[in-house]
Amino acid sequence: MSNNNKKCPTCDSPDPARHPAMQYGGEVQVCKDPWHAPLDNPVPTELETLRADLATAARALVEREAECERWKQAALNVGRDAASAQTERDTLRAQLIEAQQDLREEEKRHRKAAVDRDEFAAKLHLADQDRQILSDCRAALHAQLAERDAEIGRLRACLDECARAGCPTAADMNGVE
Repeated sequence: MSNNNKKCPTCDSPDPARHPAMQYGGEVQVCKDPWHAPLDNPVPTELETLRADLATAARALVEREAECERWKQAALNVGRDAASAQTERDTLRAQLIEAQQDLREEEKRHRKAAVDRDEFAAKLHLADQDRQILSDCRAALHAQLAERDAEIGRLRACLDECARAGCPTAADMNGVE
């Protein structure tokens, strides 16, 4: 059959490549007039059309099954990711608790060190005060020694003067002859 006619005798389509829907008793169907078939291909039979539709449906089913499998894998991955995230969260929580305990211990050590430092500073201050007292005592003792040395020097000078003047000695005064 040739497509020399300007329109399809069944559906009045102006283009053989277009297959306008035809309505027969409430059902919409593609026009199967041979005018729409290419010149070198005969019009497909109903069985060939059904086979083509079945192949298309099978491909769609395979694609749908693949998509379902991808979604199933994604759901499994989400489940694994959620479990992994829960495990990681539990691990991080345990690490946080451990870090908080370490921090409390470090704060205790720091407070103890501060107390020790304060006690040491107080003892150092007392030691400085003791050192100052000892220094003052040493200076006072040196002053007293210097005064006594001066007194001894005066007494010796007095004794020397008495001896030169012929004064009796202490032994002479006690009856020692």
